[in-house]
Amino acid sequence: MITWLLWLHALVIPVYAGVRGLAPSHVVLEAAVVPVAAIAASQAALSQRLRTLVASFGLLSCSAILVHLSGGVIEMHFHFFVMVAVVSLYQDWLPFLTAIGYVLVHHGALGALDPESVFNHPAAINHPWRWAGIHAFFIAGISAACLVNWRLNERQLEEVHLAEKRLRDETRVVERLNEVGSMLAAELDLDHVVQRVTDVATELTDAEFGAFFYNSTTEAGDGYLLYSLSGVPAEAFAGFEMPRATAMFGPTFRGEAVLRIDDVLADPRYGLSSPHHGMPAGHVAVRSYLAVPVVSLGEVVGGLFFGHGEPARFTDAHERAATGIAAHAAVAVQNARLYSNQRAAAETLQQSLLPDRLPVIPGVSLAARYLPGGPGLDVGGDWYDVFGLPDGSLGLVMGDVVGRGVAAASLMGQLRNALRAYALEGHPPATVVDLLNDLACGLGRGYVATLVFAALDAVSGQLRVVNAGHPPPLIIDGQERAIFFEGAAGVPLGVLPGYAYREATTPLRPGAGVVLYTDGLVESRHTPLDDGLERLRAAAEGADVDTDSLCERILQRGAEAGADDTAILIARRAPLSTRFEVEVPTDASSLHWLRGVLRQSLDETQATEEERFAILVAAGEACSKAILRAPTGHDTFRLAAELDGEDLRITITMPPGGGGDPMRLVDELMDEVTFTPGPGAGVLSMRRHLSGSPVNG
Repeated sequence: MITWLLWLHALVIPVYAGVRGLAPSHVVLEAAVVPVAAIAASQAALSQRLRTLVASFGLLSCSAILVHLSGGVIEMHFHFFVMVAVVSLYQDWLPFLTAIGYVLVHHGALGALDPESVFNHPAAINHPWRWAGIHAFFIAGISAACLVNWRLNERQLEEVHLAEKRLRDETRVVERLNEVGSMLAAELDLDHVVQRVTDVATELTDAEFGAFFYNSTTEAGDGYLLYSLSGVPAEAFAGFEMPRATAMFGPTFRGEAVLRIDDVLADPRYGLSSPHHGMPAGHVAVRSYLAVPVVSLGEVVGGLFFGHGEPARFTDAHERAATGIAAHAAVAVQNARLYSNQRAAAETLQQSLLPDRLPVIPGVSLAARYLPGGPGLDVGGDWYDVFGLPDGSLGLVMGDVVGRGVAAASLMGQLRNALRAYALEGHPPATVVDLLNDLACGLGRGYVATLVFAALDAVSGQLRVVNAGHPPPLIIDGQERAIFFEGAAGVPLGVLPGYAYREATTPLRPGAGVVLYTDGLVESRHTPLDDGLERLRAAAEGADVDTDSLCERILQRGAEAGADDTAILIARRAPLSTRFEVEVPTDASSLHWLRGVLRQSLDETQATEEERFAILVAAGEACSKAILRAPTGHDTFRLAAELDGEDLRITITMPPGGGGDPMRLVDELMDEVTFTPGPGAGVLSMRRHLSGSPVNG
């Protein structure tokens, strides 16, 4: 703006001189300085201070020239004061000093040489230096007034800016506190809570690092202090022992007050604690220190500690921010602790109701897994069970109680125990689920659960299924294909009193199996249910592996990690072959399956009916003796059968007390019987020649 004002005067001055009738040479001589000043003030290569000085000199020259060209008219001096006001826009001492000096020298010197060209008042003409000094004094007064006004304005602006900064900082703190409050209200994992609190508090206090030492309690009830860090790597505290109730840390851990120290090294409480008597070697430098107790419901939860390498860095605003964070953190830590305790109780209850180990079922391979949901999720009511039924078949259960926490785990326990009781009474699967539904409806608390109950005949392979609102079982057909079994679908338990469930059956050929699972395996917040089911089917299909490996494969490929509780149970029939080897439980119900499997194996040969009868009776006699004489705690014995050409060989590893004495019936029915002492009571070997060769293999 000032540069354009110079160029405007460079045009106006010649016009004014022409109107006054002055000679062109005079005009050029008078006005040449103005465009030169305008050009110089426009040069970016010059320093800002130098351009300011040149522009100021040019503006003042414009006034002096106009005074001179007007013949010293006193009114034209007001133009000079206007230019002085314009120069004041620079808010710099140098232009004003230039103005004062310029007036004194220009008016005094020209007034002495040609008084009438500068002044048209007799007093000024007679005393030019005096009047030049008076003008300079006026300009000095104007300059002083302007500079005082600048400083006052600057101070006011600084105060306004400082107030605005404080307001912005307070607003930022309030916003962050609101964010932290919302975040912590939704966060239930204790470690996450502590870390988020430390990060945000370190940010709001402008600390170089922050630490949160908090009280934690082990299952044994021992109290100890753990910490999270922000702003520095964990190695920075590697040599730092857990703080104790010393003169420096004690007030914080006792919840007495906020402690703020401008220079911790100068504080008399610093350096008194052994073994380091100060910061250990390698610890980050600390001068400014701020510590805030975290107190909830009268209990000191822990303390927030902040440090900075420069002294006097923490202010009242930082203290308020940290205290605001001391209020949210306390509630969040207590909530997380309460949730952690409740979750642990629910997990303990739920794990206690799941089978310790899967039963050994001859001819059936079993595998199961239970995975609780990730942090922030309550334990749900997912459960599974496997047990023998009175008719010799195998009961398979997979259930999911709607709800979470201890209440869901408690209902799960009631349903599990009731189902076992109803099933062991000998009721068919549909009736068992009918009774279970009546129980759930009768509880009167709006409890709802889904369930699949299946009975597998390990000999015939028949699978009887009842489904109460649960995801459909997945059938592995033994030829590396997998399909969902949609039959027998019904409503969840606890929804419709008196609802009549129905069962559906499907055969499982040797080598085939069934996969039961909960919705945590297939449901996801990010993908449709059909996609989850397809992931499960694809994971199970083409997997020619044992059941444990198949379980792991399905979990890895099918489930979204930590999204929800997940339970899976797989039961698979052993494939038929010319040789098999199994662990036989020392339970009389095992004989039913054993005879069935041997009969199926003999059906694959051209053995006569007499040969089949002899083998079944002999094997049954030997196994019965092994079961009856097995000592307490000896749960199984091993049986192997192999078709060697036209001979069938059966080997039984007898438990202690189960062999050695003669077995006349076995000797009469088999072609060769030998007993070899060894582990346990020894090994009983039997051979029977078959009249025909095997049909398969």
